[in-house]
Amino acid sequence: MPDIKTLMLTAAFALLIYGKVDAAEDNHIIVLAEDAPPHSVLKDGQVTGTSTEFIRLLAARAGLVPDIRLMNWKAALQLTDSQSALLIYPVARTAERENSFYWIGRLAVYKTYFYKKRSREDIQLKKLEDARAYRIGAVRKDVRANFLSDNGFQADTGSGLIDVSDNKEALRLLQIGRIDLTPLSPFAFEGACNATGLNCGLFEAALPINLTADMFVAASKKTPPEVIKRLQAAYASLVADGTFSRMLGKYAQQ
Repeated sequence: MPDIKTLMLTAAFALLIYGKVDAAEDNHIIVLAEDAPPHSVLKDGQVTGTSTEFIRLLAARAGLVPDIRLMNWKAALQLTDSQSALLIYPVARTAERENSFYWIGRLAVYKTYFYKKRSREDIQLKKLEDARAYRIGAVRKDVRANFLSDNGFQADTGSGLIDVSDNKEALRLLQIGRIDLTPLSPFAFEGACNATGLNCGLFEAALPINLTADMFVAASKKTPPEVIKRLQAAYASLVADGTFSRMLGKYAQQ
């Protein structure tokens, strides 16, 4: 059986090789996400998760058939530049990304903390700058990695930013001492920790970071305008009838 990283890469290459799916013609739409519990996770060969189930309802209400694929986050972002009829979630809405997507609707609000192993009593953080002395695992091109980079944190062989593939890998590396810190929201921490099977009591939040991210479902700029209108109308109706609050309300209140 191929591992999940192999499956992600296979999906990415297949998407590039076999070309575009035109939602305007056959109502199919490609949906990209990373392996990021609780929002998106591969279980028994199927992509599931809290936001994933909402995305399925969103697509159905818009009259679309979603083809949901998990892949490396950097690769997913790159594909949004070239593919039509494509959704991506959950993606942080930032000033830098504002003009790169059509923003369909918010899925969650994430406050961010540095997490460490509870046993690492030597790590005492009182401000962001204190973290510069440590190895920090962060997903490349993720809003958290971008925030740290913008604040002067750099990749380094000793301390600094270290690329990880996803939140689960970050916690595994934290557990075995390969990194010292990782930036996560409480929900992302809980989801990733439960998915790895690690004892969540081994970790604790060490410092809140001045980063609050609005996490959205967004569409590529090449998605047909008529499809964008259908998706935005579908999102509005899911909010109006209480579906959003029932499925994702707790994630929007951090």
